[in-house]
Amino acid sequence: MLCSRSMPALALTAAVALGFASCSQAPSNEPASPTAAESPGGAQDPARQAADEAAVKACQAKARAAFEAQDWDGAFDALDELLALRPEDASGWELLGQVSMASAPGASQPGLVFRDAASAFARAFELGGSADLAFLASRASRYCPDPDGALRWARTALQKKDLPSPEQRKIAIEALFDAYAARQQAGEDASALASETFAQLVLLNAAAERETSASEQRALLAWGRDRLATLHQMQGEIDKALAERKAIVAASPNDEAAHTALIALLRETGGFEASAAFYQEFRAAHLDHALATWFEGVERFERGSELYNQGQDGTPWFERAEWLFREARSLEPQWQERCIAYELVSRAGVGYSKMTTAADDDDARLGQAEEAFFSMEDLAPGGLDAQYPGKLLSGVYGLQLLAEKGNRTEGNNLIGPALDRAARIYRRLHEARPQDANLANNCGYFHREIGVAQAQAARAGGEGAAEMAEKARATLAICRDAYLAAAALAPDDVRIVNDAALILLYHYPSRIEEAERLLRQAKEKGEVQLQSADMDPEARDLLTEAYGDAHQNLGLLFLAYRSDPEQAEPFYRRAVEIGPERAGRRAETVHIFAAIEKLRRGETTPLEELDPRIWHVE
Repeated sequence: MLCSRSMPALALTAAVALGFASCSQAPSNEPASPTAAESPGGAQDPARQAADEAAVKACQAKARAAFEAQDWDGAFDALDELLALRPEDASGWELLGQVSMASAPGASQPGLVFRDAASAFARAFELGGSADLAFLASRASRYCPDPDGALRWARTALQKKDLPSPEQRKIAIEALFDAYAARQQAGEDASALASETFAQLVLLNAAAERETSASEQRALLAWGRDRLATLHQMQGEIDKALAERKAIVAASPNDEAAHTALIALLRETGGFEASAAFYQEFRAAHLDHALATWFEGVERFERGSELYNQGQDGTPWFERAEWLFREARSLEPQWQERCIAYELVSRAGVGYSKMTTAADDDDARLGQAEEAFFSMEDLAPGGLDAQYPGKLLSGVYGLQLLAEKGNRTEGNNLIGPALDRAARIYRRLHEARPQDANLANNCGYFHREIGVAQAQAARAGGEGAAEMAEKARATLAICRDAYLAAAALAPDDVRIVNDAALILLYHYPSRIEEAERLLRQAKEKGEVQLQSADMDPEARDLLTEAYGDAHQNLGLLFLAYRSDPEQAEPFYRRAVEIGPERAGRRAETVHIFAAIEKLRRGETTPLEELDPRIWHVE
């Protein structure tokens, strides 16, 4: 049977019976007591002894075969039998440690299995095994994790073996380093451990140069320097840590992990400017180095983001970052996707930087921001949606912010170039995202603002009136199409559907039937939605206003286009009842009720007197 899918139950029992120490206890240097079979006065039947020996060999063979086949259960069962027969077999305990180490990563509780591995290696060592077993006990203890046990076994191993292999020296350094880090973090004096670790790192370098191949030597030296740099950093010796990190990168310029560690330290000591400057110099010394080009791009992007979030202009940093990412993917074509992702947000960064640092009347700079945002879509389909969470929002969002920026009237309405820019932005956004109802609606709204002003200018007459009328027709056509698209995309949105109908009502008399259908749709949807008890007060107020607007506009339709006062009046009166009061319907409709009475007497009222916004474009 197995114990926690690790050490065999019988083997564990034998270990306890022999007074075996756990992996967290200091190893003993005392020789093990002989068994009865080994005692000078003991005696055993030769036939039985031969049978036992055969059984032992069979168990050993079975355990090794199962181990090689990665049949952990079979290996544990065989070792269970072996150690029951020969509890003081050092090789059996060593194999148990190997099986436990190999099977631990896939176990349900790997820490327990690593603990058993440490115990098995320790027992094998105490039964006369080599110092190599003490190194293995240290590594297994570290994985438990049992840092104190790992340290004790590492020191024991170093005492027992004069010239450990580089790999064994690494095991000892790992144990020393973990102990140093733990004590330093606990606020304890760890200077002695630091010195001990430094000494072992020096010896590791010597061992690497003496005993390994060139490639293994480079890997060991890099590992040792990494540990040395970390140790210097934890000791507060930042200049030494930086020197080591730079040396690692110089020795292994294609090691991405080495670059990442160096960048973290450069950022810590000098910010993104320091890391970007280092990689600019590194690239000058390593022409066409894709990894360095990538990292300089990242650092410049990060600095641009930092400046933007501080309210400063990050434009030069973003522009340089984009160039670097484009260069990086030309050097490493398989990086296309991740480089383009950064190029997109770099363009967004330019847009956000120019927008937030421009004055409201700086139309040139605001126009540059607009083009920077829209260039995201030119770079990649869907690029306007790219964002960097926590740093930069999408281009679509940035353009909507940009559309709100500019000079305004006292009533807070955009005017002049700012209004033109808002209309243009939403027209382009609507073209880029034709399935977005809100973008379509906003396109309609801003073109309505411009188109109505143009229509009023044309109605006023004078020089250029005809030309202004043509402009109004073109602008209102864009407005109409955008509003109707929005209504089709959001048929349940009372406000959007009402606004679409209103454009037809004011400007397109040939489409009055369509306007009526939309207004009745808005009215019906509003009736249903206002019955909801879950709506928050603000949303209810806005819905109420749109619902009232639908009634008022139906009244206008029947009054202005159907000459039907009996149909028109109830809609107007219901609109006044609906409110809300802030909509000012009571004051707005005084002249309307007078016009209704005139119509009943057979008298008509000019359309522009009913509503000055009515201006037919057809």
